[in-house]
Amino acid sequence: MSTYPPLPIEVTGTPVPTAVLALARYVLVIAVTFAVGQGWLDAESTEGVIALGIALFTLGYGIYRTWENKRRLIVAADAAPNSVAVVK
Repeated sequence: MSTYPPLPIEVTGTPVPTAVLALARYVLVIAVTFAVGQGWLDAESTEGVIALGIALFTLGYGIYRTWENKRRLIVAADAAPNSVAVVK
């Protein structure tokens, strides 16, 4: 039995952004711990440095994903007939 119009395809989100952010957080914690051990950073400012690092990483990753999605949309529009999509 089929339905018309067809039901939309459901796609679950990818766990990659969460995993990448967790990896970045662990790398930042290790780097800040090393910096404190070397005396380059005082222990009181570690939370701020980690928060800043995570915020900058998240910002950069968001900009990259927006750029990548736009690039993919342009490629798809180029492949589609002009009656469907036109790249200006």
